[in-house]
Amino acid sequence: MTEKIKYIGAVDQAQLEAWKKKHGDIFEIIIEGHIGYLKPVDRKVMIYALTKLDITFSEGKKMNLGQMVQSGEAILQNCWIGGSEEILKKDDLFISAAMEASYLVTFKNAELKKNC
Repeated sequence: MTEKIKYIGAVDQAQLEAWKKKHGDIFEIIIEGHIGYLKPVDRKVMIYALTKLDITFSEGKKMNLGQMVQSGEAILQNCWIGGSEEILKKDDLFISAAMEASYLVTFKNAELKKNC
């Protein structure tokens, strides 16, 4: 039997279930022994986070990492529900968490057609 790793800021299963009941999916960010929990990104946060991204959707795809951090920062500030406060306080942990959180900005396939 493998022993479960105990992260700084970890909550018990009852708390996770309470958050799931309230928010739906819960996301974990794990960085160097610390764990943080995020609720899903809502429309308001998604729109704000997108204003922080500079992405070129072409063959020469590029992403501004500073803006990626700003996007993730918006998500962390608005979706953080618990975990190790060190993630929010220590710059090296925060930057890593923000970059990871920026991946919560996702898109569904949509199609635009002219109605003829």
